Amino acid sequence: MGYEQSVLRRATARLEAQRKAREEAQERLRSEIYTKLPRVAAIDRELRRTITQIIAASLRDGSDPVPAIGVIRDKNLSLQAEKAALLTEHGYPADALEDTPLCPLCGDRGWKGAAMCSCLGDLCRQEQIAELSSLLDLGDQSFQTFRLDYYSDQVDPQYGRSPREAMALILRVCRQYGEGFPQYPHRNLFLYGAPGLGKTFLSACIARTVAEKGCSVVYDTAANVFARFEEKKFLRYGEEARQAGEDTRRYLA
Repeated sequence: MGYEQSVLRRATARLEAQRKAREEAQERLRSEIYTKLPRVAAIDRELRRTITQIIAASLRDGSDPVPAIGVIRDKNLSLQAEKAALLTEHGYPADALEDTPLCPLCGDRGWKGAAMCSCLGDLCRQEQIAELSSLLDLGDQSFQTFRLDYYSDQVDPQYGRSPREAMALILRVCRQYGEGFPQYPHRNLFLYGAPGLGKTFLSACIARTVAEKGCSVVYDTAANVFARFEEKKFLRYGEEARQAGEDTRRYLA
């Protein structure tokens, strides 16, 4: 299951902002170095002319371009070595002027062909968790922080086991469901009981676990879900109608 378009849009915007910030920082560094070390600026200008020289040597009539290209290559390497020496001498890394992307796998594009890169996937997971946090208060809710010692270890004669034993079983099932999603044998879990028994906490644990695996998660109350379907049916125009349509599509996905 892919991410919702709203999550993907926010993650893509963050990736683009990071790329732009990197490029701006690189440009500021380049300007600083060129101001302090005019010789480095001159070397870069000369290196940029190398490709023109290679093309000219390759197209020169009546001559073998290989020797000329070799001379240009040697000169290029010499200039690069001089540039690296100047940079390191003045406290900069030798590759300070290289335009290195934050993600070497995709060049900060977020995609490798038709596949989402891990850098964009990480941002999508963060956005998914942030969206859930606004609904579920995803603070420290995780299976690791679920406290069984809140439940009595006294055996209930009616059920033949203690509340703690019952919750340990429920915790194990919920954890297996979240960690095994979407291959878990059963598609649904139904949690019911009196207020304060841990239903919402366990729901948050499942939502966090599934979201961190890269799956889209929708969380809402039954009242809101029914209300959105009603709005979709009766509203025809405007932003509210569009949002109701988008929400109901998410519920049915």
